[in-house]
Amino acid sequence: MTSPHFLADSFAIENYNGALLEHPHDHLFGKVLGLLFVHDTTSSQLTAFLHHTQQFYNRVNGVDPENKRFTGKRAHNLEIVVVPSSSLDEPTLQQWMSGLSSPFLQISPKEGSKLSELIKNYSLEAGEIALQIVNWDGSVITQQGLVDVLSKGDSCLMNWQMVRKTEPIAGADDTFTTAPGKSAAPPSSKTVVGGVAVDLPF
Repeated sequence: MTSPHFLADSFAIENYNGALLEHPHDHLFGKVLGLLFVHDTTSSQLTAFLHHTQQFYNRVNGVDPENKRFTGKRAHNLEIVVVPSSSLDEPTLQQWMSGLSSPFLQISPKEGSKLSELIKNYSLEAGEIALQIVNWDGSVITQQGLVDVLSKGDSCLMNWQMVRKTEPIAGADDTFTTAPGKSAAPPSSKTVVGGVAVDLPF
């Protein structure tokens, strides 16, 4: 067991069909988390944004886009959670989620004011579409998730994994908060293996 996860233990999480996850912590534990902020499901900007995001998600997780099922050819290391604007009504959001080629999760729109507060904490401009990569406690690894995907390709997942925080052991005196903290520091170009400094492959 670990200390509370800011998403799993603070918000109701649903799958792409709108069904509530019964054990969200078990589902999210140990994965890189991407928060996808969505305000208008009909915008052309979102359509282009989603094209690259879904292709990346399906590749690194081994998802068959025809049926949204994991093939087992890749480890399921990345989870993307849609954070919908309070301006989106549930039927519109659900229809949009069902039409995606990736089995993204979503924070339930029923969260209301808690959802609005979460969006406010991430300092987004009005109507901004963003993919922010975060730690288990909500602190930001990068605010430019899609930029990383487009500039570094699939290797950006390894970068995110290397700089993310390890989830704390139960009982540790860790302060729990839903607000994002400081961004994680980028990895050094060298690391120490067996007492010898070696260059990392990125």
